[in-house]
Amino acid sequence: MKKLQVMLMAGAMVFMLSSCGQTKNTEEHTDIVSDIPQSSKAADETNADGTSSVAENRDLPAADGKEDGAYDVLDSLVGEYSYTSDNGTGKLIIQKTSDGYDISDYESESSYRFLADSSNIETIEDNKIYIEYPELALSDDTVHFSYYILEYGTDGIDVYYGMTAPEKAQFLYHAIKQNGMDTQQGEINQSETAAVQFNPAVRENNDIELDDKLETDFSYDYSENIKADVDHVVSGSASLQEELENIEKVIQKYTPLAEAAQTQAEMNVSSQWFLVIWDAELNSLWNRFSNSADQQTKENILAEQRNWIDMKEEATLMSIGSSEENGSMYPLLVNSYLEEITKNRAYVLANELAKITGEAFVMPERSAKYGLFVDNYETGSVYSSLVTRQGYSGDDEAVISIYRMGEITGTFVDNGNGELAFTSDGDGGSVKGIIKINGWDGASFTVTEASEESIVSVGEEFIFPFVF
Repeated sequence: MKKLQVMLMAGAMVFMLSSCGQTKNTEEHTDIVSDIPQSSKAADETNADGTSSVAENRDLPAADGKEDGAYDVLDSLVGEYSYTSDNGTGKLIIQKTSDGYDISDYESESSYRFLADSSNIETIEDNKIYIEYPELALSDDTVHFSYYILEYGTDGIDVYYGMTAPEKAQFLYHAIKQNGMDTQQGEINQSETAAVQFNPAVRENNDIELDDKLETDFSYDYSENIKADVDHVVSGSASLQEELENIEKVIQKYTPLAEAAQTQAEMNVSSQWFLVIWDAELNSLWNRFSNSADQQTKENILAEQRNWIDMKEEATLMSIGSSEENGSMYPLLVNSYLEEITKNRAYVLANELAKITGEAFVMPERSAKYGLFVDNYETGSVYSSLVTRQGYSGDDEAVISIYRMGEITGTFVDNGNGELAFTSDGDGGSVKGIIKINGWDGASFTVTEASEESIVSVGEEFIFPFVF
C-alpha cells in the first residue's frame, strides 16, 4: 500500500489501549482494535492487581439467594432501552438467547460500551445486576476486568461503571425502556425492519463524495471525522460490494497524513487512522448483521468474532514479531498489520450480511503464498498456526507451530501448481512437506519427510481453518 511504503521509506503507531468504561470508539481498544464482541470470561481466581489467571463461563447466579429469581429478573427486563449519549441516542439491549441472556450497550451505530452475557453476571440483589466484564484478555490467559452495575426500577435502568471494583462504580446514564421491544415478537419485528433497512433495493445509488479538506495535524484526533466519513459511505452505497470498495475513498482521504509524516513519531501516529477506518466499518457491519440475523446465525458468527478478537494480539506477535525485534518502527508495523486483518474481517462479515440481505457479494482474492492461518479448536486461543511471509532477505519463509508442542521454521518454494514445497532450517530435526493455501478456507501442511527427532511424522496432515 502506498501509505505504508511512504512511511517505510522514511524509516518507520500508537499502540492504543481502551479507556476503560468509555464507549469503545475504534481508536482506543483494549484488544488492539475492533470493538466487536469480546469473549465473555469470568474469573475463578483474581490477582491483587485486578487481573485473573483463570477464566471460564459460569452458571447464572442466584438473585437474592433464589436461583430461579435471577431468570425472573432478566425475563422482566428483556427489551430495548434508550439513553442520551455524546453521539446522540444510545441503546441498552437485554435479550434472551438459547444460552441465557445478552446484555449489550451500543453508544452509537458504530461503537459499543460493552457486550456481556449471562456468564458475566456476578450477582443480582437489591434491584441491581452486578456485571464483571473482561476489558482485556492477554495471550497468557490473564484477564483485566471492569465492573458495571445495572440498577433497575419502574422508570428504567440506571447504569454505573467502576474501573477496578464495583464499590467504586459511578453513574453513567439513565436508560428508558422503549415500547414494542419487550417480547420475542419485538425481536422479530426488529429483524424484519433491519432486513428492509439494509435491502440493496432501497439504497440510493449515489456517487460517494467526501469532503477532502484535511488539515495535517498529528496531534488531532480524527476518529469522529472518520466515523462520519464511514457513515456517509454506508448510507450512500448501493450495495455491500460497493460499500467496501468506497471505503477505499476514505483511505485515500487520509493518505496525505502518511505522506506528510517526517519523523518516526508522526509516522506512528498517522498509521493508526487507516486502522480506525476499517475498524469503524467493521463495527458498522456488525451492528447491521446483529440486527438482521436470526438468533442462531448471530450466535454462531458472534462466537467466531469473539475468537478473532481474542487471537488478534497473538496473531500480531506471530506475524511481525516483538517490539524488541522491530524497534521504533514497531507501532507502525502493528497498525499496518491490524489494518490488514481488520479489512479482511470486514469482508468476511459483509459476506455474512450479504447472505441475509440476498445481495451478490464477491470476496477479494487472497495471496496464494502469504498469510496467517490457525487451528483454534473453535476457541479464542491459538493451538496450531502457519505463517508464510517474505523475509528481510527476500526468501519465502514459513513458521509452523503444532499443537503448542514445538515450532518448525524454514523456507518454501512455489511449485506453481498451488503447492509450496517447505524445507525446515534444521532446528529441532529435518522436516519437508507441502503447504497448500486455500484462500479464505484456510491452509494445510502435509509432512513428506521427517527425521526421528522432529515433532511430526511422515504422512501427517495439519489443517489451519481460521484465516486472518
